[in-house]
Amino acid sequence: MSPVRVRFAPSPTGELHVGNARTAIFNWLYARRRGGSFVLRIEDTDLERSSAESERSILEDLDWLGLNCDEGPVTGGPYAPYKQSQRKAVYQEYADRLLREGKAYPCFCTEEELEEKKKLFIKKGAQPRYDGRCRNLSEEERRRLTAEGRRPATRFKIEQKELSFDDLVRGNVTFNCELIGDFIILRSDGMAAYNFSAAVDDALMRINHVFRGEDHLSNTPRQILVLRALGFDLPRYAHLSIIVDQDRTKLKKREKSSSLRHLREEGFLADAVVNHLALLGWSPEDGGEFMTREELIGKFSPERCSKSSAMYDIAKLRWLNAQHLRRLGPGRLLELSLPFVEAAGFRAEDYERAWLTSVLTCIRDNVETLAEIKTYLPIFLTPAPPIEEASAPETRSETGLRVVEAFRRELERVPAISEQTFSEAVKSVKSQLRVSGKALFMPIRVALTGCAHGPELARIFSLLPKETLLGRLDKVLHP
Repeated sequence: MSPVRVRFAPSPTGELHVGNARTAIFNWLYARRRGGSFVLRIEDTDLERSSAESERSILEDLDWLGLNCDEGPVTGGPYAPYKQSQRKAVYQEYADRLLREGKAYPCFCTEEELEEKKKLFIKKGAQPRYDGRCRNLSEEERRRLTAEGRRPATRFKIEQKELSFDDLVRGNVTFNCELIGDFIILRSDGMAAYNFSAAVDDALMRINHVFRGEDHLSNTPRQILVLRALGFDLPRYAHLSIIVDQDRTKLKKREKSSSLRHLREEGFLADAVVNHLALLGWSPEDGGEFMTREELIGKFSPERCSKSSAMYDIAKLRWLNAQHLRRLGPGRLLELSLPFVEAAGFRAEDYERAWLTSVLTCIRDNVETLAEIKTYLPIFLTPAPPIEEASAPETRSETGLRVVEAFRRELERVPAISEQTFSEAVKSVKSQLRVSGKALFMPIRVALTGCAHGPELARIFSLLPKETLLGRLDKVLHP
């Protein structure tokens, strides 16, 4: 059996979104599970809409996701080039072969003429397709049309009525070829059409498994027809269920929350994104949800893919992200958090790394994404964070002021700042004033942090200098 070869083939016409990313992840997981090759191919035959900026963005997102490719535009490989805009001569060669063998023909119809034909089909309530007008033109007619200045496209000639194939997700799929109509394989400008270039490249790059969204299902018979006409073996196809939003409509590509760049900027971890997207249209046999990359590779199989639509749930992604965040080692947590520390307006170099790591470890249990750490950084990185207006009454009441004052006296007496000395000081205040619960802890929390919620108070206490703690208490007692 040949080694598994899969491909991810995005068009660089915009940012990578979660639908594209899910396709890349399924291909990557299958290749890694089977010890095969993950090939990146840039399908940029749409020259008007493709851009170098979009291509760079896609490459950055794939790198961020950790989907390392074995072959591609940057990596290189035995079947280069891996950009379709650089393979025009290849497509011309195979189109010419189909023309010579009578399996394709030149089509001189203009865009305006084709649009009129399309309207007629729609008016009749029929599925639009090419009517075959140029299929049987004589050589004399072709010469005359060429002399008129018409540049022909090349159309594939469909000769069979029906086509079936076995899909790894959907089982047997059958198409009525008569409803497809002869389709263009080379446009009049010489650029290959999508179905032709994709089929030829899959064959020449030895791709033997194709995982892609079900929106490509209608393209598959066209690609199979091309592959068979050229005598190539067919890959195994797996058409993945569509991804829907929470309102059960198809996820919109332009939605901000579905952009990989947006997820990066919001502080989501690549492992969490891969984890969540892998569960859209697939589930492991054990029904687990939180999985490391290695576990996903070990469990992934096409047989567990579903035909039903899969919901992209940002709340579930946030939950998974929090789980992955809590499992980061200290060094990795610091590395990933530094850009967000800087974005919050603090210079990371101003702080001792071990201490800053302890601060971030303290904060992470209260956030779901790295971008959210900015809410709690002022507690540690400013002399005295402002007290939230909603929380201010906690320190202004008679009881609140008595608690803060008593806690300050205890703080002056502690030999060293630690979680233990915090507990001892609070215990003493409780005994002196006979207060407990919220009446005891809330005034202290608000005085020390400026807010009513946040990381564990004893841990905050242990990370701040005694002078800073005393200064915050004095600010409340002597505003």
